[in-house]
Amino acid sequence: MTRFFPFLVLLAILAAPGFVFGFNLVVDPYAVFHGLPELARFEPNLRIAKTDYYARNCGKYDGFIFGSSRSEVLDPDWLEAQDGYRVYNLSAPLGTVTELNLLFERFQHCPIRIVYYGVDFDLIRLGTYVDPLRRLPDKDGWWNREGLRTLKYYLTDETITLASWSAFTSGEPNAFLYDRQKGTTKYLWQRRQKFIGCRTPTASRFTSLASYHLRSLIRTMQRQGIQVGLIFNPVWNDKRLRKHYVIMREKEKLIEAADVVYDMDNDFSVPQQWHDCSHFSTDILPRFRRILVHGPLYNRAQ
Repeated sequence: MTRFFPFLVLLAILAAPGFVFGFNLVVDPYAVFHGLPELARFEPNLRIAKTDYYARNCGKYDGFIFGSSRSEVLDPDWLEAQDGYRVYNLSAPLGTVTELNLLFERFQHCPIRIVYYGVDFDLIRLGTYVDPLRRLPDKDGWWNREGLRTLKYYLTDETITLASWSAFTSGEPNAFLYDRQKGTTKYLWQRRQKFIGCRTPTASRFTSLASYHLRSLIRTMQRQGIQVGLIFNPVWNDKRLRKHYVIMREKEKLIEAADVVYDMDNDFSVPQQWHDCSHFSTDILPRFRRILVHGPLYNRAQ
């Protein structure tokens, strides 16, 4: 038996990585691949929770809202009071044009009358460049190489921000939630600022190509009898000064293409020193309410 001991040790060493990988792939205790989103140790995939719900209940709604985390603060009741449509808010972090197209394809079976899209000139992009697994709107397609890439990202990237499901369902800022649970506010705020790039708010990610693809998607929806509403979120004040021509040029094209327009950025801007440079949610929320009380910029359908 003694002579077999080294081989048993070697076998155990070789088998351990395979067992750990297989366990995580099948059981998925961290909800990276297919586990329940409320069990996720990293940012839960809100897209899956929301799209699953809407796919099952789309008959109750006239359409949906989609956009970045800024658009998450939009109350569907406000829009219903103005336009008469009952909509469900599918917004999630980033909310790219590509994802809007994926949602449009995903809900082909749904009786959609209107789609609202929140336009962020400092966030709107074509592709899904980070966390591809978390950018998927549905469970279909999880078992592919993107899943392995995302797992590698989770295991190697030091700037990952842990989150809990309760932070999303309660609407509480993650930093304050961490402060109560772990007492690490200072560290988390520093890490949060590093992660979201607060020091480069003027970096323009909005491109004419993204605007072109968004307008093309709008025309496709309109050909199928779907009205499209655009909601322009506020931008950085210094970005407005630096990128004014680009923003206004593309904005005019998008306004011309849409059926309904709510312009939250018409007379507003957000100062660079705003403390929450990811969302400005506490500032945007009352702005949304004030604008929606006065109705859209225009509504071609009426």
